Amino acid sequence: MIALTPIAGTSVHDVWITIAPLQGGEFGVVLSAQGLQPGGTYLVEGITGVGQVGTAPIALTWAASEFSADGQGNGLYSYISTTNPQTSFTGISLLYLPNGQITNAVLVATAPLG
Repeated sequence: MIALTPIAGTSVHDVWITIAPLQGGEFGVVLSAQGLQPGGTYLVEGITGVGQVGTAPIALTWAASEFSADGQGNGLYSYISTTNPQTSFTGISLLYLPNGQITNAVLVATAPLG
């Protein structure tokens, strides 16, 4: 389990990601978080590169990388990846998507991977 560090000024807390090898060379990815915007939409991104940083969806598509918090502000995201995110990405970030839109996305937590 890897703890994500909440960004100052957000209500997010207890954010964890677990990446575990599965049979057949796949990897299970599970992210859990508390203190999210109730019913809000969130996006799990992978951070690529070190000097020239970029981002990519943790899953194959942006849509598959999104999840919604429940009415109490708890969130659970899961995905089965064909590659190891710990070797594909240098970090992970969790973004809040106001009105479910990527425009004006708010970074709420981040962690290094590797």
